[in-house]
Amino acid sequence: MPIINPIDTTGAAEIKKRCMKHTMNKRGFSLLELMVVVVIVGILAAVAVPNMGAWQSQKDLKSAARTIASQMQQARSEAIMRNMDVWLEFSPASNSYLMRTNTQVLVPATTLTNGISMDNPTTFPANQARFNSRGFADDPGSITIRVTGENDDDNWRRIISITLGGSVSINP
Repeated sequence: MPIINPIDTTGAAEIKKRCMKHTMNKRGFSLLELMVVVVIVGILAAVAVPNMGAWQSQKDLKSAARTIASQMQQARSEAIMRNMDVWLEFSPASNSYLMRTNTQVLVPATTLTNGISMDNPTTFPANQARFNSRGFADDPGSITIRVTGENDDDNWRRIISITLGGSVSINP
């Protein structure tokens, strides 16, 4: 019968060594796992980046439409307050507009953001959206702005209109 030495720990040391080796492998990620994650993130970024450009163009278009509509409403208020005709004068060739009366420029020329353009001509007589002293439009009309170089559909254009009553709207 073999004698068991209570001090002999070679068996215990072997078991401890195997346990440590097993736990060491589970403490981090392997290089292969990290590379797979980096590739997946790269693919997702490549898909998302082109859509960011379209999102920025849409944002610029909406912002320009709101700014023009706001300027039209301000021109109407100025006409009533000053008791005289006030108008926005559009210059599609330079993608700019200004607010004026017969005697002075109320708001200097504002140029549209790069990548946004005005259709030429507008439907306003002499490219002027005019309001009389009572806040009515001299003529109804509209101006179309669009993202330069994109398809001619509602996603890439906005039409800012004025009715005879002087109300301003943005479509679509």
